[in-house]
Amino acid sequence: MCGDIAKHNLARLERRVKDLRKLLEVAKPAVSEQEAYLAVEGFFEWFQGNIFIYHSSQIAEFLNNIRWSIYEFLQAEFQRSWHIPGNGTADFPEYKYRGPSDVTDPLAEAMYWNLMNRTRSQPFMPQFVIHEHFKHRY
Repeated sequence: MCGDIAKHNLARLERRVKDLRKLLEVAKPAVSEQEAYLAVEGFFEWFQGNIFIYHSSQIAEFLNNIRWSIYEFLQAEFQRSWHIPGNGTADFPEYKYRGPSDVTDPLAEAMYWNLMNRTRSQPFMPQFVIHEHFKHRY
């Protein structure tokens, strides 16, 4: 909802205004469509300044956990496919990947190599857990 509000002007927010009206009806009596349009900017500012800021560290933890999970999942494939061919030298230690045999399309092969190259090193951000106090409000 906030992504749409940030991206579009009021003329393109009819669906989000209806959603906001439904949310406001839970807290107080029904609001008119005009009142909901007038509330969009205030809702957006409040959400960004309160809920989003409060949960930003938890969102960062979630995203970091996803990145680490992807990295750990791909390690088995990386270990299987990475090898040093016989023509590598000390000055130029060449490496290659043994891609899956059913991947034959040049674009798919390039994407596989790119993925394996990104899997060569750990994610930049170490794993972390935020304090429980940052997970209970809202």
